[in-house]
Amino acid sequence: MEFPVRPAKLERFMDDQAVLARIAPNPAVAQMHRDLERFYREQLDQALRLI
Repeated sequence: MEFPVRPAKLERFMDDQAVLARIAPNPAVAQMHRDLERFYREQLDQALRLI
């Protein structure tokens, strides 16, 4: 099955957002990165269910 984005890449995006949330300059930016991490986690979960 062909994925638009490989699961490994989604996992990397998720990890990157977690790091960026920790080093964010203010709480609003940290929350944005946590939201993006959650989004990538949901996308990864969906991709892994298709396998």
